[in-house]
Amino acid sequence: MKKTIKREWLLLAAATLMGVALFAGFFGYVTWHAGPGSFYKTVTDRAPAAAQRNLSDLEKGRYVLKLGEGQVIGGVKLVYRGLAPDNSCVIGVSILDLDPETAYANIINIREAKRGFRLARSKYRLLSVNRDTLRLQLVNGQ
Repeated sequence: MKKTIKREWLLLAAATLMGVALFAGFFGYVTWHAGPGSFYKTVTDRAPAAAQRNLSDLEKGRYVLKLGEGQVIGGVKLVYRGLAPDNSCVIGVSILDLDPETAYANIINIREAKRGFRLARSKYRLLSVNRDTLRLQLVNGQ
């Protein structure tokens, strides 16, 4: 009886090793065949769907700022920081030529911003704003 149990363990171990070897061979073939680094490149370098969808908006000078994410517009980095309780929004502005590490907080009244406002060297007009997203249009600037 002991011989049959020993034989079963030997067959199970051999089948497991064979399965691991086949999986490793298949995985190696697939990743080598696709080219070095192609898997990680496609995963990390995907353009967001919103960026592809809004190409026409960029041509018209319209920009979408997500909460906490920066966007560079004409040598100035704008970061939407959220809504303030007094019907205004907060935008962080970093002038890249002057000091890219320092963000200057600008509190802008929403009603006045719909008519236009100036940040750094450019004039913008607020299109819409909510808790997570700010949409603005570059009226004139660099």
